[in-house]
Parts: sequence; structure tokens; C-alpha cells
Amino acid sequence: MQQLLLRLRDELSRFVAQRDAALLAVDCRDEDVPFVMKTMSDLDREDESNLYLLSLHDFRSAATYVDGVVRSVNAEMSDIAEALATEGLAGLAPLPTRVTDPEIPAARRLVELFAHVRSWLPSGAPHRVIWCLLPGQIADAAQHAKLLQDLLGCENQVEPWMRATRVVARVPGGSSNLASSFRYVRTFRTDFSPAAIESALTVEAEDESLPLSKRAQALLTLAQLDSAHGRADHARLRFGQVLRHAEDCKNSTMKALALCGLGELAHRRRELSIARKWYEGAIEPVCATKAPVLLAILSRNLGDLSFLETRYTEAETHYQAWQQLAAHLLDAEGRVQAFQKLALCQLRQARVQEARQNLEAAATLGRSLELWGLHRYTLEELLRLYEAQGEVLLHRQIGDELRKLPIEEFAHAG
Repeated sequence: MQQLLLRLRDELSRFVAQRDAALLAVDCRDEDVPFVMKTMSDLDREDESNLYLLSLHDFRSAATYVDGVVRSVNAEMSDIAEALATEGLAGLAPLPTRVTDPEIPAARRLVELFAHVRSWLPSGAPHRVIWCLLPGQIADAAQHAKLLQDLLGCENQVEPWMRATRVVARVPGGSSNLASSFRYVRTFRTDFSPAAIESALTVEAEDESLPLSKRAQALLTLAQLDSAHGRADHARLRFGQVLRHAEDCKNSTMKALALCGLGELAHRRRELSIARKWYEGAIEPVCATKAPVLLAILSRNLGDLSFLETRYTEAETHYQAWQQLAAHLLDAEGRVQAFQKLALCQLRQARVQEARQNLEAAATLGRSLELWGLHRYTLEELLRLYEAQGEVLLHRQIGDELRKLPIEEFAHAG
């Protein structure tokens, strides 16, 4: 994963610095666009010489897309104006009306926008404007390709807008055709698909030139991917390797994650005594990290394990810790689930009133934050409880709320 990100960053930074090409066509999937945008944002923060303008809105048509780019520039102008005013400097000239004129072709409007923004650059220094035209989705690939072709103009001619301007543009497939047709275009394909990430992680895990800590981190991610995809034998082997590396490196965080991962594998197979051994082994390294996220994961896992073992009082203690940690982490979904599981423990112990209080707390939170999948489960439990308690009015209110809930993927305490 790190190698994929480094390769992307290296390509983008080299394009910004080079003098030969005006446009970099980045061939990528919708799911890869955030990685490109994040890398450009990082370069923007670090580069004090150039002006970066980022546009991520979707491409529906050439005209509406350019409208969106203009809106992005207007927003950037507002931020720049505030900064200039703070320093007592004159503001920027407003955008020319032609860039918003729907009668003017989209590519022409974009060229005029490029020229206007280039006028913001201070004279006497090698500054550039870096335009990042990276639509998250492209509904009309033909129109999108034509916009870029119109922007580039003649095949081997330097267009006036290219001076002190660089464009990083997403191209969903066919970028090689664009590069072969236009002299001032570079192409780059980036791939952050699950298969590509897994392949890159495997290379990193086996690269002995890397520090042991980095190889172990790649191995840990591979183990977690194996676990998530049901490849239990591979996951168990890799978590074991990570555990040995973590002990060699004295890395408490990695050790805790490896032990929790091994515990979860045994937990799923209902090997409860083995799962408890791994989870309890994780207590010391988790506490050593003092990381609330790890404490929350372990509390939830120990709660689920204790519940399966019918140790309801113990499970309740773990779920209460999880609920408090979720509140600290602003994890609303985790907090709702913790309230739900607390209620289940209390119902198993015939402590109905306490269970009701926790379900009502879950309902309040789920309702206010529109966590409809979790909220539906909470309401169904409350419906049964109110019926058993003879709460006719509350039962009717919850039934009405249930019928009006939006249909979303079902989620519950598990």
C-alpha cells in the first residue's frame, strides 16, 4: 500500500516540477480518485511556490462541469481574499463574466478561467497554477474526452494557456490514446483496487530492504484482509508472524492487534477457550498503548465472548466499558450497539427496567443521528418489551415509528 502511494506521489510531484508537458492524464477508477485528490492536497500543503486548485465534483456534461470548476475557484477566491485582507493587501480581480456564459463553449470558458487565474501569480518568480480536474464520477465519457481534446487544441501546438499552468486530469480508460494524439500530454495509470493493494502489501512484507517494522505492518494488513475475506488459515499464519515480529520490535500496538486478530479467528469458530486465551493475552499490550480505539475493540470482543459463555455479568462490565470508550471516540454506531448489548445482558438476568433504560438510550441516539439500520433493531426490542410490560401508549408510538422508518440495510447488536 505504501509503495502504491509513494509511486503516485512521485509521479504527481515530478509532473508539477517538469517543463515539457501541460497535462497529466491520470487513468483511474472512481474508487481511486480520493487517493489522487488526497495526494494532490498533500502536495498543496507542502508546496509554497505554486497555487493548487482542486475540483472533485462529478462530470455530467461539459457545461455543468465547467460551472462546477468556476464555483470551486470562487470559493478559493473568498479564502484568498480573507487572507489578503488580514495582511492589508488588495483583493483579487473578480472572474470575467465570460467564464460563466453558457453560450460560450465549455473548453473556451475553461481556457479563459486558466488565463485569469494565472494573472494572480506574482511576477519575477517561477510560480505555476496546478489545476486538479478529478471528477469522482464521469457520466458521459465521450463529452469528457472531447472537453480535454478541445482544451489541448492542435496536436503539436503549444496553446497560450499552457504557460505557467499544469493540469492533472482524470481519464477513465483510453488515456494512452490521448497521449498518442497530443505532444504535451503525459499519462499515468494508478490502481488501488483490492487486488493491487494486496499485491503491493505482499511485496512490502517480503522486501528485506525495508525495516522490520514496515514489513510487519504490511503483514498485519494482509492478515486482516485474510481474516475479513474468510481465509482463516492464511490469517492465522500471518497473525502469528506479526506477533513474533511485534515481540522482536517491542511494538505493543502491533502485538495487541495480532492477539486480537487471533482471538477473533477462534471466536468465529466458537473455540471460546482459545479465543479467551488470545484476548486476555492482549490486555497487557492494549493497556500499554493507552489507545482508546484498541481498548474499545478489546472491550467489545471480551463482551461478546463472555455473552456466548453465558457470563452475563462479566459481559455487561465489558460492554459498559465499550459504551464509555465509544462516547469518548465519538463513535455513535459503536455506542448504540453497546447500549443494545447491555440491554441483552440485562434481559438475560431478568433486569428488565435496566434493559429498558439502555434500549431507550440507544433509541434516542439512533433517532437523533439517523442510524436507521441500528435504530430499527432497537425499536423492535422496545416494542416487545413495552408489550410485555403492558405499556399500551408507548407500544403504539414505537409501532408507528417503526412503520415510518426508511428502508435501510438491517443492522443490530449481533
